[in-house]
Amino acid sequence: MSPHLNKSDNPAVLHSPVSKGLPCLAERICMSVPPVAASVGIARAFVARRLTVIGRTDLVENGVLITSELVSNAVQALERSGLQIPVAVRIVMDGERPQIQVWDASEDVPVAHGSADLLAEGGRGLLLVDALAHSSGWRAERVGKTVFATL
Repeated sequence: MSPHLNKSDNPAVLHSPVSKGLPCLAERICMSVPPVAASVGIARAFVARRLTVIGRTDLVENGVLITSELVSNAVQALERSGLQIPVAVRIVMDGERPQIQVWDASEDVPVAHGSADLLAEGGRGLLLVDALAHSSGWRAERVGKTVFATL
């Protein structure tokens, strides 16, 4: 995952507006979860439900896997930073495709580990996201960052 780029090079995705304050306040299809590991399951259920509601049951499996990786990464980044700020999970439309966006307050830059240790417990999440998504990337926000994947 390249900084500030996505595979489709869609500038509308890179420069979409960000809500004031906590990212979920002005969003319709958004939820905030505490920065704890148990939030991953809550976020997965939210994404599965939203994809089902919009009639995209064909994307549920990949959507929940991608959500798991992005929310897990956000929780880990917040733990490293010592921040106790909720993680925001949004689903927006990128043209005809749903896009999962995960915001966290950490300034840590997402890095895909191209040569991840096959025996390591982690380090392959963003590679999985890249493989499953139509496009993916991240952008810095006024506070923190948003990592996204278009299905």
